[in-house]
Amino acid sequence: MAEALGLASGVAGLVSLGLTVCQGLLRYYGSWKDSEADVASMISSIHNLSETLTHLDRRITAANPSSDTAKEMQQSVDTCQATFQKLDAKLKKINEKVPPGSHGKLERHIRKAMYPFKASTLAKLQETTTDARQNLHLALSVMHFETTSVAAQKLDDVTAGIAQIHIAIALMKLNRDIRDWLDPPDPSSSYNTAASKRSLGTGNWFVDGPYNLWFTQPSSFYWLQGGPGCGKTVLSSTVVTATSLATKQEPSQPILYYYFDFQYPEKQVADNLIRSLIYQLANQNAETRPPLEQLFEDHGHGLRRPSSSNLLGCLKDMLETPSLKYAYIILDALDECKELPELLKILTTIRSWRETRLRLLVTSRPERVIRENIASLDPVAIMIQSDIVDIDIKTHVIGIFNKDSWWEQWSAPIRNSVILTLTRRAKGMFRWVIAS
Repeated sequence: MAEALGLASGVAGLVSLGLTVCQGLLRYYGSWKDSEADVASMISSIHNLSETLTHLDRRITAANPSSDTAKEMQQSVDTCQATFQKLDAKLKKINEKVPPGSHGKLERHIRKAMYPFKASTLAKLQETTTDARQNLHLALSVMHFETTSVAAQKLDDVTAGIAQIHIAIALMKLNRDIRDWLDPPDPSSSYNTAASKRSLGTGNWFVDGPYNLWFTQPSSFYWLQGGPGCGKTVLSSTVVTATSLATKQEPSQPILYYYFDFQYPEKQVADNLIRSLIYQLANQNAETRPPLEQLFEDHGHGLRRPSSSNLLGCLKDMLETPSLKYAYIILDALDECKELPELLKILTTIRSWRETRLRLLVTSRPERVIRENIASLDPVAIMIQSDIVDIDIKTHVIGIFNKDSWWEQWSAPIRNSVILTLTRRAKGMFRWVIAS
């Protein structure tokens, strides 16, 4: 009983602190939610965390958990408390930058003047809020299992229900331990940022053409190459989106993707690619997990780090799970990996499996070392030509201008002249148009 009362008190304090921090972060970052995709993505995470906090508050008020369950839940609550304290410290640091007494428009202008935020800071905030939410879900799951078991009428059912609680707790703890051990970078923030930059109709030259062959051919391997700023990363996100729609996100057809990125040091490490693919696959299809759990056990239950060959062997075994129909892997910006030789060895190994259910697509600049190594892997190489990109750039420019009412004030000849000038001067570089 004492444990349950202590838990309720702890949750009340946690909810109060959590909601205060969430409201403060939303108030601060909300100034850019409509213009910055990375900020919008982080705000969405904070909203989700706030909703989970409110749900936990309602559940703990109505429930009366047993001592064992209260102890298990307390671990998640304590972990989350530490996370909120970090967020609270970050919020106080942010507020110190805004002069006291600033209100309304002045306050918003001050905050806008302080942008841009470091991409790494936004990513860390989103990662922290996601971890907090996962810990809260763990607490809620434990409570749900006990509620379900208590509702049972027969003693045998109650006993079985209690056993299920302990099994579920052990599995959730194992999942959390494995995630912490793998420590995989989250590629979703890169995907969200790239996807938000796409204008409707761009990339159709690939999705309506070569993509269909890549999507359906056994053991297909496509390499999209192009110069800097030609839109490779946005095209990669378009491929991820199209594949998600085509597969309806069925667990038997997992979609694994990764973005190498100069902005994030952790996303430039070759090994982290394998860690991320393994973690994504395990989360999308539970039947693929046994090789990962075995790898974790073989390495002292997370005390030792696995080698690249260990990780690749685990990924191979997971991809051979009988319930998988197909697996799609999309890798963007190989040239932004600081360990390029190691990365090319990983690609060579994956191709050597000749797994007929696997479809692999990569993008990069046409650098000599990449070109020479990938050529030996029998890819379908597609050069993103400037004439193709020009069509997409024109579509992108029109899409941007059509969102602004002032654009309609100009005559059709002037609008066409502006579009043509921007498209020509871009010379196949989306990045130039965005900068302009």
